[in-house]
Formats: sequence, structure tokens, C-alpha cells
Amino acid sequence: QSDLKTFEGNVTLTNDLGLHTSGNISLSNFDDFFSLDQVKLEGEDASLSMSGIYQKDGHFNISTQLTDFDLNKWIIDDLPTDLNGLLAIEGTVKENKLDHITLTMELIETKLYKDRDISVSGTADYVNELLNIEEPLELSIGNSRVIVTGTSDFKNEVYNLDLDLDNADVFIINNFWSDNLENGKATGSLFVTGPFINPNLSAELVLSNISYKNFKLESFEFFGSLNSSDQYTTGDCQLRIGSGTWNEKSFESGVVDLSYTQEGLEITSAEFKNNNNFFQLSGVLKNDGNGIFDRLQIATDKQYLINTKPIEFTFGEGVDLLELEWGENELTLKPFEFHVNDGILTGYLTFTDEIDGLL
Repeated sequence: QSDLKTFEGNVTLTNDLGLHTSGNISLSNFDDFFSLDQVKLEGEDASLSMSGIYQKDGHFNISTQLTDFDLNKWIIDDLPTDLNGLLAIEGTVKENKLDHITLTMELIETKLYKDRDISVSGTADYVNELLNIEEPLELSIGNSRVIVTGTSDFKNEVYNLDLDLDNADVFIINNFWSDNLENGKATGSLFVTGPFINPNLSAELVLSNISYKNFKLESFEFFGSLNSSDQYTTGDCQLRIGSGTWNEKSFESGVVDLSYTQEGLEITSAEFKNNNNFFQLSGVLKNDGNGIFDRLQIATDKQYLINTKPIEFTFGEGVDLLELEWGENELTLKPFEFHVNDGILTGYLTFTDEIDGLL
């Protein structure tokens, strides 16, 4: 019913996704604004309550209360959800376009992950293609938590984000990194700046149960910064590694110091220990496929190997020294010399599917 100033009525909504809800609606028309006094819908065990205003200058705000809300029946036909909480929306429409929007959320989801609740709380502004998170925005999944502040400029495609991670999944790091951690958890701080395509990273992180290429690590600490461009990455990082395996070989601990330059990767020091076994390496891997190991030392029980002069090598495109899989690509060790126990080993070698050379 309506008297042209107010409107009250009943609403029923159904769709092919299984939605069936009904309730009442109340509107008021004033000189300067429309008032959505109340929309209340209930169906099965779920309910939605909404109120707000729309001013005739384009400004609006809406407050929505959700109880056992299932997005699966409203806008998607996928996994069921169970949302509870408050969603407040404030914004401005100019020239029939959304000019500004602010979201404030206090939401909990309990069905998407059966054994872990999801909660979202905080405020985010979106103005002229700039997402601004001035007050911390917190996302929690079970005992994992991410707190975000900063900006994302979608017009210029530039990040300026500060992330505080607490037992968070490493897929968050993978979103900003050109490489990929296969699984694990991360705790610490991550700063992301620069272009969307190649952002710069600065981090102090403790990671656990990590898989990376042929490494499986119970824990390691990362301290450093990486600056990326289309051509190369520069920066420094330190890794303090706990127990793990590499190519199914176990070790107790490791320490790695790296520097990325325009020319390639400089390994200042890489040391791994396992009981009385010891491995040490330093050198340079250049972008052009050439490299030099200044020092290579291996000690196992009463056996040892150490180079007496720098080891020069080249590797073909597609060769990954961490995975030790050559395929049809070549890894060539130029003439080398090692002390092995009380003897001397010299030669040169080429690795592909086969090994060729002279010892």
C-alpha cells in the first residue's frame, strides 16, 4: 500500500538456485532523499534485514544484517555458505556511475570450510579506482589470520600494501611473487609496493612445512627485500633454514645469504649441516647461463672434497640446478680440480641425459 510518500508491501523471491524467501518492505519518499526503512526477508533458517537512505545528490548508505545467509542460493551455484554478521555500505553515485564506496564488514562464515570458521572485519574505501584500506582489514580462516592496510591503485596498477601474517597460507605470498611455494604457512610482515605485474617485496617471515621445488622444509626464516622489473630482480635476502630434505637427502639446518643483481644471482654463502656431514657453497649464477663457484666443500664422515680453484660452468635454457634435471639441456663443468681426501681429482664434464667428459 502507498500514499505516494510511504510504501509498505510484501516481497517474495525465488530462483532456480533453490532460493525461496519472503518478507516485508517499507519505503519513504522525502524532499531530499529516499528512505529504505526496512527490508526483512526470511526463508528456511536464514534471514536478511536491510535499511538505508539514498539522497537525491547521489549519496547513499545501506546497513545489512545477515543470519545463516547462503550465497549459493542468491548469486552463485557452487559451494554453500553460512554468513552471519553486519555489512555496511556507504557511497556516492555521479552521472549514473559509482564514484565512491566504503565497505565496513563484521562477518563470520561457518560452512565453506567445515572445520574452520572464516571471519572478515574492517573498512575499505574505493574512490576513483583507488582501493584504500586506512583502518586494518582482518581476514581469519580458522587459526590463520591476515591483517591488511594500504592502497591498491587499479588505474595505475600499483600496490602499496602492508600485510601482517599469522599462520597464513603461503598462497598469499605467491600472489605477489613470480615463483611459487607449493604449500606451507607463514607468520610475520610482508610489504608490497610497485606495479601489479612485478611488485617489490620486503619481508620478515617465519615459514613452516614448506615445499619448494625439490626442497621440503619443516621451517625457515626469510629476511630481505626483492625489487622486480620486466628484465631482472635485484635485492638481498637471508634464509635461516631448519631441518628438511633436498632430493630426498636429509639435513639438520642451513644458512643461505643471497644477492640478486642485474647480472644474476650471487650466493654469498650457502651452508648445510647434517650430523657430521657438511656442505658449503659460494659463487655466482649469471643470467647468460655462465657461472662460477668460488668455493665448494663437502664433508661426509671421514671423507671430504674441496675445490682448489674456482669452478666455471655453463648451463642451457631450462636447466634448474635445484632440481638436478637436465633432460636435453646441457650443464657443462669446465676444467676443474678438487682435493678428495688425500688425492686430486681433475677433469671436465657435460651433463644431459648422459654424462660425457674426462676424469
